[in-house]
Amino acid sequence: MKYYRVTVYTPFCGEEADHYIKAESQGKLEDIAADLAYENGLEWCDEQALEEQDMTEDEYFADCGYGYEEISREEYNKNCDPWDREEDQ
Repeated sequence: MKYYRVTVYTPFCGEEADHYIKAESQGKLEDIAADLAYENGLEWCDEQALEEQDMTEDEYFADCGYGYEEISREEYNKNCDPWDREEDQ
């Protein structure tokens, strides 16, 4: 199991969030990160802002995305939701 900090963002400044996840494979990591990026985009999507930026919804979502970095188990446990913590074995 590997641990990651995934940062999701939208095209607009200040609309980003960090998530702490664990994944067994690169494919699973990317699936989870893409879902988190889409959910973040939905949360921040605002028709008025799109109009002000002369942007369509498709253009907005095309510019939503994510980045990630592998982190230690300790950092994951420190930052993840309490029910997701990995217990020492």
